Amino acid sequence: MNIIPSSRLAVATSSATRNDDAARGARQCHSKVPVVKLDVDTISDMMASSLASSLLAHVLFLKNQIPLPVLQLAKLSNTKRNNNATDTRATKQRTELLATYDTLASHLNTTFTSLSTAFARCKRLDASSQASYQPTAPSEQDNSDEEDGASVSRRKIVRAYVAILVGPSIGSARSKVLLGVDGLEARIWGERKDVPRVDADEREVDDNEEDEVEESEEEESEEEDSEESEDNEESAEQEEGEEFDEQEPLELSDEEEYVFDGDEATPPPSSPSLSSNSSSSSPLSSPHISPKLSPTSISPLKSSPTHSQPQTSPTKATSPPYISHAQQQKTLLNAERLLSRTLALADADGYCLASDMTPTQTHVLIRAPRRFSHPAWIPRQNVTASMEKVLEEFLEESGITLRSTLPADRSCQNKGNGRKAGQKNTKKVEGVWVVGRESRIGKDDTDDTDTVEDEGKEPDDEQYENDDIIWWSWDGKLVGFSDW
Repeated sequence: MNIIPSSRLAVATSSATRNDDAARGARQCHSKVPVVKLDVDTISDMMASSLASSLLAHVLFLKNQIPLPVLQLAKLSNTKRNNNATDTRATKQRTELLATYDTLASHLNTTFTSLSTAFARCKRLDASSQASYQPTAPSEQDNSDEEDGASVSRRKIVRAYVAILVGPSIGSARSKVLLGVDGLEARIWGERKDVPRVDADEREVDDNEEDEVEESEEEESEEEDSEESEDNEESAEQEEGEEFDEQEPLELSDEEEYVFDGDEATPPPSSPSLSSNSSSSSPLSSPHISPKLSPTSISPLKSSPTHSQPQTSPTKATSPPYISHAQQQKTLLNAERLLSRTLALADADGYCLASDMTPTQTHVLIRAPRRFSHPAWIPRQNVTASMEKVLEEFLEESGITLRSTLPADRSCQNKGNGRKAGQKNTKKVEGVWVVGRESRIGKDDTDDTDTVEDEGKEPDDEQYENDDIIWWSWDGKLVGFSDW
């Protein structure tokens, strides 16, 4: 058995400690903010809203705004409580907070849907939103447009931000927690995934073509109706003539044997039978019957070259795979558990969101374009400048350097002063990232562009104005309490 000297053991231990500290410092140089990495290509609006609601519940409890987690508060029973003033006030506060939280959670479901639609309609985004494109899955490329044999079907992904501010007001918040969603799919609500997107100009052209086709179809139907009516009239006249021929011949008197032609009366021509002459001269007995046309004289409308449409080979529409409600709920539950685990591990590493704060108000903000529309959110142009500074600090903590903010060397220099394990977080801006598989959060990510514009025609000034990013606040607020 070999005995290692204590001096060598101390040197080896110190060397290993320095290596661990260096590795931890290298990881912190990339990102000091906790990252929840989901095993998905893009993050849906449902997933983003579920994680935002879950993070809000964690923040309320970690910031000492509620005595118990939200789920535990909802399970409290009022049967064993006394009807004194303190219990009544605590019950009222708890009921109001739970009702407000439920309302906000329901609003977040449609908020991210509207946000995804707003980002999909934007032609220009800033570097913080980081718009990019991903090729669709092979199963979704069957109906995509092809150019030079290569599929050009793409989907747009962006970064979205939600801010949770704990304080008396938005401007005097004591704690600022940001949620970054990197990989939110920008998709117009109600648009099918297996149908390629059509621009407004192309849609107008298609509408005009459809109107022309409808007009031509109406003209064709009118012509067909007129031809059918003529055929019906001719057949009716022919039937009347046949019925008249089958009747007995009329016996004319001597006075009626003359045929009046204008003002002169001429005797009928000598013939063996008066009935045949009378029937031939009577307009009812011999109606004018148009000659029957041969089948080759009238060509069907479908074979007409003016109305013929080019035959295209049918393409098989491949819709996205069906996901049941139970599978969706299971996926959301797993994502929420992963968020809780990530926050717990970050707390163990020294990035602790918990702080002993007095119960106050909690405000929720979201970063969205001006074209964003939702009845529960109010645009806050007056706080956009201050919130952009908060976002800049959050991106700096995350290891993301934008050309419009800080130089790369200064940013990495600031990140080198990482906090040690067990040290409390002294930063005013905290947060967490939710990313997909293709995200570069937590890596050496440096954005070189200020804006990302869609391909196509140049938008006008009004388009640019609608694409401007501002902060929006929820029209309600959550009031914390300590009695329960």
